[in-house]
Amino acid sequence: MRQALRLSGKVMSATISRVTDRWFVSIVVDTPDRSRLPKAENQGAVGVDLGFPRPAR
Repeated sequence: MRQALRLSGKVMSATISRVTDRWFVSIVVDTPDRSRLPKAENQGAVGVDLGFPRPAR
């Protein structure tokens, strides 16, 4: 896949990862002006994965 960068700014880093047979990329961009970013919608709930392992059965 090839896609144009949606934000203007300097690409600081990129991380490529593979989970099973799917590939993912995470790109960090240093943007000079944050007022152009879309406002986040309040979804009312947040989930946090603390990574605790399940007890063995």
